[in-house]
Amino acid sequence: MGTGTVDAALAAKQPLAALLTAIASLATAAGKGLYFAGIGAPATYDLSSFVRGLSGVGDAAGLRTAIAAAGTEGPEISSPLTVKSGTYPEIRIATTVDGTPDQRAFKIIIDHPRRLLAIQATSDFGSYIRNIIQFGHDGQISAAGDISISKPPGTNRSFSIYSDGIPRWSVSANSGSEGGGNTGSDFGINRFSDNGDYLGTSMFIDRGTGLITMSGGLTSDGPVRYRVYTRGTLPTPAAFTVGWAQVSNPESGKSLFVYCNGTAWVYIDGSAVTIA
Repeated sequence: MGTGTVDAALAAKQPLAALLTAIASLATAAGKGLYFAGIGAPATYDLSSFVRGLSGVGDAAGLRTAIAAAGTEGPEISSPLTVKSGTYPEIRIATTVDGTPDQRAFKIIIDHPRRLLAIQATSDFGSYIRNIIQFGHDGQISAAGDISISKPPGTNRSFSIYSDGIPRWSVSANSGSEGGGNTGSDFGINRFSDNGDYLGTSMFIDRGTGLITMSGGLTSDGPVRYRVYTRGTLPTPAAFTVGWAQVSNPESGKSLFVYCNGTAWVYIDGSAVTIA
């Protein structure tokens, strides 16, 4: 073969490419995928059979089914999540039981027409049951069920009302120790100054005795009714402590109202009530 023939044969060959050389130099093995770390910089990465299978799924529904069948947990979100599509965009929180999605779930939904953000409960079949709690764009909050505050005994547990971030009122169970005998965690309605400083407890209810103490007195636009006892059913002074009551069978010439001074029951004129 002459020199010209050799030159012609070489000219017909594909020219040497640096990229092909770089790919050829990679160490290949089962479960590896090819990607480019930069221009002309091929590299490999681990590619599991599960991920290879997902690449052949044709639509989103099939992808969700494949992930659920694998029992794979959803991604952990560590950065802000933005949901933009639809009039009622939602985030569903559900579980997978034995590889099957459990439709009993919770949804966080934005109701654009009513300008609400709601946490919803869904049924066994994934249908809407109710809004458990909803937040209005105007700051209003409503709940479908009871709202509980649970903290260890000996701590203050309260619900507060604010004006532009400054407390005005609070309803609380105080931090009194629960030492047995139904003591501690007494109820109070507390008031605060324009600056948010504590002014006092307007109403205090002893949990054990039920005794109500009003720090500022009581004003009524209508009749004030007292519990009616007989002289024989009046509570013991030690149990009643201090306060007024009414008896249906006062002694002759005595008033219907009687007063407990902590040690005895007396009539308005100061004479002792005969317990009978």
